[in-house]
Amino acid sequence: MSRRASPASTGSRIRAVVLGFATPVFAGLACAAAFASPANAAASSATQRSGWCVRNPANEETIQRYVDAYNRQDVAAAYALTTPRFVRVSNTTLRSMTRERWRVMFEDFVIAFPDERWEVRRMRSCGDLVFLNLVERGTFLAPWRFPDGTVVPSTGRSYTARSEIIFVLDRPTRLIAKYLQLTSLGFLSVGLNTAAIQAIVRAGY
Repeated sequence: MSRRASPASTGSRIRAVVLGFATPVFAGLACAAAFASPANAAASSATQRSGWCVRNPANEETIQRYVDAYNRQDVAAAYALTTPRFVRVSNTTLRSMTRERWRVMFEDFVIAFPDERWEVRRMRSCGDLVFLNLVERGTFLAPWRFPDGTVVPSTGRSYTARSEIIFVLDRPTRLIAKYLQLTSLGFLSVGLNTAAIQAIVRAGY
């Protein structure tokens, strides 16, 4: 007989996935903060150094292109900015997401949330890492389909969520190799039922 995982063990699994992915990149958070001052933001040099952290404007340009594609809901353009071994992890799910699963998720999500937008509040780079602080908004206007066949009916309700995203870029190509999103629970304000939340967790969204 199978045993149902307790909430505590499920939470531990989520933390293990996120921390296992994030350990190599969280060290860059301190140097990203070094670029928060107005003096650094206004600096015009192509490469800026702060201790051991090197700002990378070329990587910031890649992420800006990704944000622009996201806000146009241009899945093909966003997909073209990722590597074949791309991996995405969110703090709200149990497992990581491959490039193809992310593409399918994105395609289905923008149908359900056609006005989905990211408002970037801050972007900072540190070598191969780019950090975003953003506000995400959207309205649940059409049925949301999941790979396992679950279809969640729309509610017509909107949400606002705050997110911190860490992108890891591939050095030779400057494409996105890894993507860790830490988000607030504001998304729940669209009125998801239990089946919808379970589908999100199962799918790794």
